[in-house]
Amino acid sequence: MRWVILLLGVLTTTYTIFLLRPPPGDASSPAGVPAVGTGGEQALKVRISPLRSVVHRGETLRLRVEVWNIGDTDLLVCKDLARGPCALRLSITPLANTKHTGLASDCVPYEWLTHPPTQAADFTKILLRDWISIPPNHFYGTMVELTPGEYPELLFVGHYRVSGQFHSDGLLESYCYYSLKPFANEVAQLPTKSWQGEAQTNTVDVQVKHKAQ
Repeated sequence: MRWVILLLGVLTTTYTIFLLRPPPGDASSPAGVPAVGTGGEQALKVRISPLRSVVHRGETLRLRVEVWNIGDTDLLVCKDLARGPCALRLSITPLANTKHTGLASDCVPYEWLTHPPTQAADFTKILLRDWISIPPNHFYGTMVELTPGEYPELLFVGHYRVSGQFHSDGLLESYCYYSLKPFANEVAQLPTKSWQGEAQTNTVDVQVKHKAQ
């Protein structure tokens, strides 16, 4: 059964986001390294899989990303897996013998900023905008694109391995994410807690081939 939640921009492109549960009788465990967050019982796995394991030079590599709740309680996970309160960092190895570029960013501490007055309705609005609750044995997913501009390995013929790391500091402590800072009391009263920690994805093999003539 599939529920289409919304359209969300991840990295450089817009994709469909979905919240799924396994079909009845499917007891398969998602690939990935189990990661236990705060509270001990808040465990999840992050699984990636390529839409095509073979791409041609210069093509974009598309990956399906699934964040599985393998714990016993509902978990709040950020909707945007690549920006804001969460960070999904993907890597391709071995690195191609070419120039690589990276992103460096910083933010002004929360205490240095001027904050407008907030209302109770703002808390619900922000929570629904930025976070989603995943029940046990369900996953939240999206599609992500790796472009040759960001991953120059896709310009070179060869066999590669793709893996990633997912990180979240939760509703209040995420780096540069201040939207819920004024609502610490409301966050403390939520029946569902946000997942905090780091999770390694599984590793997938991809091949880059010459374009067909």
